[in-house]
Amino acid sequence: MKESQKFILREEWRDEVIDDPSPRYRDFRLYRVPVEWILTPYKLENHKLRFGQGKHEIFVGFCMATERLIKIQPQDSWGVMAALLVRDVHVGTENGKPTECEEGRRCLNIDCPINHTTKESFVLLTGINEKTAKKMSWETLTSYRELTWEQFK
Repeated sequence: MKESQKFILREEWRDEVIDDPSPRYRDFRLYRVPVEWILTPYKLENHKLRFGQGKHEIFVGFCMATERLIKIQPQDSWGVMAALLVRDVHVGTENGKPTECEEGRRCLNIDCPINHTTKESFVLLTGINEKTAKKMSWETLTSYRELTWEQFK
């Protein structure tokens, strides 16, 4: 598991969905981590990437456990739906350590300790043209990752 980024789970986010006394779930806890959305004209141009055509505002979603960017949606009906419906993500922990996330394979925060996004799925998630993406290094593709919640508040 990557240890490079802070990952804070607050007790008020704990979800008591699992009420199973079996030994399998004895040390397992589930949390509902809030996702905060912002509609912004910010085009991420300073980070070598342009999402969409650069003509419209975009929705950016931040995981509050890491305070990092996890979703980018265009300002269209799907983007509005995502911003309205994706209000939290479920994160599972075992023995107090995060082990899984429901968005773990679709998350843009590749530095998160529980992220399992591949380069191929990352390209699909961002909407970058595949031919363009093949010419870009992984560092360039993920250059947005220093963006934080603090910069957008």
